[in-house]
Amino acid sequence: ILDSIREGLTVSVNLPFSTCEKDLVNIVGVLKGSSKNLPPLVLTAHYDHLGQDGLKNTYYGALDNASGTAFLLELQKTLSNYGTPKRDIIFAALNAEEFGLLGSKSFAESNIDKLKGAQVVNFDMIGSKDYPLTLMLGASFKDNESELLKSIEKISKKNNVSTNVIYEDSSDHASFNNLGIDALSFCHSDMSKIHTPNDTVEHISTDAIDSAYNVIEDKINAYCYSPFTVFFHSKASLFIFAILFGFLVSAPFINHIKKRKLG
Repeated sequence: ILDSIREGLTVSVNLPFSTCEKDLVNIVGVLKGSSKNLPPLVLTAHYDHLGQDGLKNTYYGALDNASGTAFLLELQKTLSNYGTPKRDIIFAALNAEEFGLLGSKSFAESNIDKLKGAQVVNFDMIGSKDYPLTLMLGASFKDNESELLKSIEKISKKNNVSTNVIYEDSSDHASFNNLGIDALSFCHSDMSKIHTPNDTVEHISTDAIDSAYNVIEDKINAYCYSPFTVFFHSKASLFIFAILFGFLVSAPFINHIKKRKLG
């Protein structure tokens, strides 16, 4: 086609699409915190994708971005059983990312006062094998100091998770960065299958998902919960409670045996 254009030929293109206007929605939930003075933690992922093309090819969008949406839902499910956090935790499933970050732009601009001092973590493409965890900030934030980035890098190092920092406006974090809000995206930047029919669940790595989950879980625990709450929901506490429960259950039998021996 390019050669034909260079030769001065005219190329006719017929696209089997029609245009229309639609109202799209973001889906937002809030886990209310105990303090009204602390800025919120905002967790986001875009849930839109490409659907089908004119030839009825289906673009499944497993990595981009069913993975991020499922990641967000799992966090909401887990944290809803934690009890009350210190600060509000806002969960936002954002729309129209593929059309130019429209959902995140609308959400950020509509809630600018509520988001003052907030930290925002966006999940976009979570679960590619053999890729480091990319921490993506907007180009406008390159010269800004990000406390969020510092904390995530520190936690990642503690969890032995390799990270890569880039500054691009290619996901929903940019809408927040452009308003001066500290935000970044978690991303496994495997671009080989996204926006193609080959972006299917068979290519998703649960190990990669787990490593990203461990990082954000530690971040949320440190930023939003008391040490007691974190310990209460840790594996160590379950082990201790199991030992105590076993002791309480067995104590009457031990006393009974001792009494029989004394008798």
